[in-house]
Amino acid sequence: ADAAKVKSFYREVLLEMQLHGSFSQTLVFFDQVSRTKRIMNVESVKMVPAQENGITLGSANQTNPIVSTVLFKTYRFSE
Repeated sequence: ADAAKVKSFYREVLLEMQLHGSFSQTLVFFDQVSRTKRIMNVESVKMVPAQENGITLGSANQTNPIVSTVLFKTYRFSE
């Protein structure tokens, strides 16, 4: 599916990612995204404790894994 929405001179591009790691690792990822030269807006974030075989591995703190579903919006020039 084409996730690009055409505007007058640019396109909106939606990117959905699933991140696996600790809460601290997730924050480091967002920090690194914020340092890129590209405009990337976070449209939504959902964080839940990671599960293995239906069993929750722990609460979402710095040592226990979480799964984050993130929707980014970025932009590119239209030709």
